[in-house]
Amino acid sequence: MYQTERFDLKLFLAALGAGLLAWIIDAILYGALADRMWRPLLIGLMFLIFALLVGGAILITSKLVDGFDEEFLFLSGTGMIAAGLAVTLVVTVLLAVVFEAIYEYEATTTTSASSYIFVLDESGSMADSDPDLLRYSAVDEVLSDMSADFPYAVYAFSDDTQRVRDMSPVSSGSDYALPSMGGMTNMRLALETVLNDLKQGNLEGGAAPKVVLLTDGYASDIGLFNSVNDLLDDYVDAGVSVSTVGLGQVDEGLMENIAQRTGGVFVPVDEAGELAGAMQTAALRSTSRDLLSSRVTPGRNLLYGFLRVIFLFLLGCVLAFLKAMACARLDEHIRILVVGGIAALVGALVMELGTAIGLPAGLCWLVLWLLLSLTPAMLTIQRHRGGATSIHGMNTNNTLLFK
Repeated sequence: MYQTERFDLKLFLAALGAGLLAWIIDAILYGALADRMWRPLLIGLMFLIFALLVGGAILITSKLVDGFDEEFLFLSGTGMIAAGLAVTLVVTVLLAVVFEAIYEYEATTTTSASSYIFVLDESGSMADSDPDLLRYSAVDEVLSDMSADFPYAVYAFSDDTQRVRDMSPVSSGSDYALPSMGGMTNMRLALETVLNDLKQGNLEGGAAPKVVLLTDGYASDIGLFNSVNDLLDDYVDAGVSVSTVGLGQVDEGLMENIAQRTGGVFVPVDEAGELAGAMQTAALRSTSRDLLSSRVTPGRNLLYGFLRVIFLFLLGCVLAFLKAMACARLDEHIRILVVGGIAALVGALVMELGTAIGLPAGLCWLVLWLLLSLTPAMLTIQRHRGGATSIHGMNTNNTLLFK
């Protein structure tokens, strides 16, 4: 009779699968409740779902492969392990709520804009996407509920960018100097033109102007070697948010990046007839700072970057503790804790640095969740002539027989 150790692949894959499932559920909850629920409580709920699914998957799998020793540090027995898991779940939620509340403290949003600047695509494809010029009617509908003295301006862009309505109150009417449609979709040029006009005083947008950008395609002047992130950072520094509306098949990654990086929202629509509602949403909604999304913090970016990494790392360490306890396997808790701590640090850095360079926040969050799910553990097998059995859950002092 002899013993061998092997990597517990079933446990590893079960935890990873549970982490993926947790991300899907949390992403749905975040999309549905981010604007309807106190954000710290929502973040706490999302971490609770992750902990329950991953911890539960580890506990069940460890039981199924006979790898549950009912021993973890000073805890012994199923009842003590269950109590320890319950306490750790509560600690996880409380820390997530507190950390999120600290992280978003004094986070400002731009829902009360001092002016609107509509930047509308006039490239050749718009002749097919919106032949009836419903985008201009949508602008009028957005402004129908605003006061008569609320200022707004309208730009149109294709190969070049031109202002078709100067900044003036709603009461001045909507007599747009419409250009002819045609040409490329030079979106970066349009954003540069608007920001330069604001900086140079050619456009008086007030303390918190908001840009609403509409397009039906892919930017002709933004790509791998011509990023827009530096320009978006200039928008943040200037206190200008950009919300984006995508009509039909658009570069959703770019649209989301522009919106998230500047504190706006991205609103996709399929038909031109939906533009009024979409542009209304884009004008009125905005994003705020939280641990799992892109951040808009002009002036204190380094501070909040440090806080996010520290907070996510600490939460990851607590989750590693929970995973080791759920596994409850002799001599494996050190491995799970060490790997869990390293994975938490790497995941926190991915979340911070990834969003900083313009990667989609959802992708960075997925990587973070998968890293926090990693649970490497060995399973000790006792082999004999009749077959092989796990020694876990037995009194190992009496079964360590070597031959």
